[in-house]
Amino acid sequence: AGPYCQGAAQNPVPIFPQGSIAGIFSSSDGLIFISTTTGEINLLASTPGTYTVNNSIEANDLFMADSYKNTVTISSKPVVTVNFSQICKGGSTILTACGANTYTWIPSYGLSSITGNAVIASPDVTTSYTITGTTSSGCSNYVISNVIVSDGPKIDAGNDITIAPYSS
Repeated sequence: AGPYCQGAAQNPVPIFPQGSIAGIFSSSDGLIFISTTTGEINLLASTPGTYTVNNSIEANDLFMADSYKNTVTISSKPVVTVNFSQICKGGSTILTACGANTYTWIPSYGLSSITGNAVIASPDVTTSYTITGTTSSGCSNYVISNVIVSDGPKIDAGNDITIAPYSS
């Protein structure tokens, strides 16, 4: 089942048909169960990958011994990166994100677009943007980029002076 995203807030738990029972869940190294009796998977502690989950049911007075297998895929969160920039008031810069398939940018203030991997940023004041990147498997992660806006350099050549022609 899945894919599930590593570190997702809700851990998956198997669903059984009415009248079914769970056995003992197991899998190869890397897939971590919160409980081997419920089959709940710990997405934060598990390593991304595809696993075969075994559910072994011991025989009892009502059921014969049985075993079921299912495949579980855990996808990693993207590592989203984006440049930061310093501009002069009235200027602009291109911010480029990478590490995922799609991107959303918030706030929209001073941006040419709120989607896409590259946007033009022209804020009037220093602004922090949160960029969320999402992979094709639906896993997402975010990063913050700052655009620092300065007034620019102050140029002062000193007091005005008058120079008489042909004088030294």
